[in-house]
Amino acid sequence: WETLDAVRQGGLLYYMGSLEEAFREAVRMVARILRGATPGQIPVQEVTRFELAINLRTARAMGLSVPDAIRLQATQLFD
Repeated sequence: WETLDAVRQGGLLYYMGSLEEAFREAVRMVARILRGATPGQIPVQEVTRFELAINLRTARAMGLSVPDAIRLQATQLFD
């Protein structure tokens, strides 16, 4: 989450697969292995949820405007 902190402190944006979702899937995989599955039997799962954080103050300082359509998709906006 250091990248998200960088946006909070002035970085422009952060776009990444949801770490929460990735951690939950990792727990499911570990549980399956502990119940006897071999790692090769477990299908690889792709992250389906993404996080987008935008620092609007930084965008303004750079002379960028963030369209409303992008703002609506953001999971976090910093101003």
